[in-house]
Amino acid sequence: MKNKKLYNYLPNLIISLFLAFLFLALSLLFAADNIFFEPTTYTNSMHKIKIEDTAFQEIQTYCEQQYAYTGVEADTLKKSINKTDVSNAIYSYVEDTFSYILGKKSELPEFKADFTLLEKNISDDYTKWAEKEGVKYSQELEDIKQKTIKNVEQAIESDLDVMLLSHINKPNGISTKLKDLLVLARKIRIALIATAVILIGVMAAVNRKHIGGLLYWVGTSLFCSS
Repeated sequence: MKNKKLYNYLPNLIISLFLAFLFLALSLLFAADNIFFEPTTYTNSMHKIKIEDTAFQEIQTYCEQQYAYTGVEADTLKKSINKTDVSNAIYSYVEDTFSYILGKKSELPEFKADFTLLEKNISDDYTKWAEKEGVKYSQELEDIKQKTIKNVEQAIESDLDVMLLSHINKPNGISTKLKDLLVLARKIRIALIATAVILIGVMAAVNRKHIGGLLYWVGTSLFCSS
């Protein structure tokens, strides 16, 4: 009788230990999927510290400094950017990045800031300046304008990219590697679940005459993995 109890105890203990490690690994994988790779984890924190207000203020400060370098009036730039557009650009880029990593989108995310009004206002400013100074609007002036627009847009995009996601959203960059890693992690998760089911099945066979023992050992595995 004692040998029989020992025989049941050892396989239950061994299987329970394996199950504990499997449950721990599964809990970590689920946590990674539902917390670390969940965009709201980051966007909620960004909302709390009002990151869009900080970015908007930095852009306003940048606009005020540009007259000395470009000759474009600060008001010309300021009226081209509003807080709603800043907020939309920031959060949509974060969400698009995670959509790509999670496999919901196949193409690398691109910044979606709308600079249509900015380009129009800068163009109007250059045209008015040329008319006021009696300067012919030459190709050279057009090239200067286009360079100014490009530099301003790049500076604003830099302020809007609050999580520096542009550094990872490159071909074969970190976001692509994270996407591949997440696919692998989900395959491993499926394999771990299948293994856990098989082990529980084996434990059920060992405890076929004592279902309470099955519940006890599975519960013990869950407790140890928590």
